Amino acid sequence: MSHLVEAALLAATGLGLSVVTVAALISVYRLRAGRKSPLLRGTEPAVSIFKPLKGADDELALNLRSFFELEYPQFELLFAVRNPHDPAVTIVQELQQQYPQVPSRLVVAPEQFGFNPKVNNLIHLYPHARHELFLISDSNVRVSPDYLTDLVHRLDTPGTGLVTSTIRGRGAQSAGSVLENLNLNTYVAPAVLSTSLLFGRPIVIGKSMLFRKADLERLGGYEAFVNLLAEDQLIGVGIRSLGKRVRTSPRAIENINVSWSMEQFFNRHVRWGMIRRSLSPALYSLEILSNPVALACAYAAFSGQPDALTVCGLVALYKIALDWVVGQAMQSDLRHRHYLLIPLKDLFLATCWAIPFFKRHVVWRGNHLKVGRNTALTAAPGSVA
Repeated sequence: MSHLVEAALLAATGLGLSVVTVAALISVYRLRAGRKSPLLRGTEPAVSIFKPLKGADDELALNLRSFFELEYPQFELLFAVRNPHDPAVTIVQELQQQYPQVPSRLVVAPEQFGFNPKVNNLIHLYPHARHELFLISDSNVRVSPDYLTDLVHRLDTPGTGLVTSTIRGRGAQSAGSVLENLNLNTYVAPAVLSTSLLFGRPIVIGKSMLFRKADLERLGGYEAFVNLLAEDQLIGVGIRSLGKRVRTSPRAIENINVSWSMEQFFNRHVRWGMIRRSLSPALYSLEILSNPVALACAYAAFSGQPDALTVCGLVALYKIALDWVVGQAMQSDLRHRHYLLIPLKDLFLATCWAIPFFKRHVVWRGNHLKVGRNTALTAAPGSVA
């Protein structure tokens, strides 16, 4: 039996290396092919940009400023917070004064419609949106001036109902931020760029998603998603149910992570793991195949033989080199030495992957929630609504 387990772990490691290599090659090709900047045609439709806010994320003022400086004919910025004393309020108001030519509105609304705090903010902004294209954008992203032009051009492709973006982590100065940006640049980005092609299941990143107001209304509006944790992915599923495609732009936008703690890194990936397991338990179980470092370490630990340790070391070195190649294609600002942490990061993520099999509760933006089927949210036992 022990020989069978060793053989299974070794075979899984080899399969995992194949999976991550194919995903990396696809992502490198798509990233390089998609670098050309789009040109304004003069007929671009107007866009309402939704920015739900809570607290002052790393470099929030610079992140929001990049949206005020978009080079696009017609758009509006809609900001929402629950608390009038939220530090984001002052930052938004200062930017509104600096860019009076940009149509913008700040909505302070404490009323809660459901358990998803982000969707609560989106519901409050919806009545103020004046345009037919909607863009949801998180507070911790920073974009280039042609960002909106790129997304609108891709949405204009026949049959397309939603466009999301590739995410590049930047700005890391703490251990948690380094690991987070390594993961965004060398795991999340290849997964987003390759999953649709390989498995026909596009991944929608809620940090950047452009779609039509009419399609959202056909799905029941934001209210239909207010008690779901994975509102971004499920809006994408809904768009596909309407017979439309979900596309991913290979032009990466910045996810600014400067001072993340290890606790933040760990909690985020446990929460993301719960989302993926809730959406598809079978596929989530197979995700471990995308972590050959963890599989090789499990093989070495089970075998205990010197040859197994050699295999583990070679797999780790290969993964470091492969992720470095992807990081260069992503134009990452991580230093070369940071890639030596790839094996440690992968082992942390293997732990995060295992926890959702035994845990259903998350803490998100201060809310204690229980995650059910299809990421349905309810109050965690003992929590205060």
